[in-house]
Amino acid sequence: MMLRVNKPAVLEIISTRFGSVDGLLVEWEARSRDKRGAVSYPKNRSTIYRWIDKGLPSRADAVFEFCGLLDVDLVAILDLDRSGIRRDFAAIRRSFQSGRARESALQPLFEMYLPGQHWPPKQLAERYYDRPWWFVDFEHDPNQLANVYALLEMAVPDSIGHDKPIGFHIAYRRKGAADHMWRPYGFILRQNERVQLFSESGDFQERSNQEEKSIVRVETFFGSGPAEFRLASLHEFALTVVVPSDRSGNLRFRA
Repeated sequence: MMLRVNKPAVLEIISTRFGSVDGLLVEWEARSRDKRGAVSYPKNRSTIYRWIDKGLPSRADAVFEFCGLLDVDLVAILDLDRSGIRRDFAAIRRSFQSGRARESALQPLFEMYLPGQHWPPKQLAERYYDRPWWFVDFEHDPNQLANVYALLEMAVPDSIGHDKPIGFHIAYRRKGAADHMWRPYGFILRQNERVQLFSESGDFQERSNQEEKSIVRVETFFGSGPAEFRLASLHEFALTVVVPSDRSGNLRFRA
């Protein structure tokens, strides 16, 4: 399988930022020449169009350099159906667990979703986007309230734009656990007037976001054990956590 992108969305971003694919290539060459951490740039426009039409390369550095130039999160421009992620999710998850994904076209996603004490990967944002991740930590104390859904409200500044594809990534770790590991368990996408949620179980949900484009709302479960949570994005946001959730009809990371 190959990671395939949302072609109209990517072409629109290229047009807005660079005017054309040729403009993108000029900036990529300049970035490489300035030695700002760039990999070798594509030598012709046909390579870019092939990536957009047929699928991204398996090299994580090339993929993230491309996304960094577009200033967009990889997951925010993926076409989940064309990539076969929903259809083949069980096999994909096994490849992540075994480590085979590291040697496949899924390598860029593997880099982002590998559990660890330091998550999300600091070097990814700093090398390819020239800035750190934007993230917010919050905690669940079961002594206060347990076995309820918490509402997460992500407010995106107007300066970013209401139509820009934005990705949010979420992870948790058990308080007091010896491994101190952050475990990613899904992502949320804001694309135009839609919000999509994809969880590690393969659950996919989608809804319209026409009324409040600057606000993204999802729910996550606060169970019987103490835990820390981290919500991260490559773009600025403000987070409000409401426990228990006081709104209905939200996308939800199910227990």
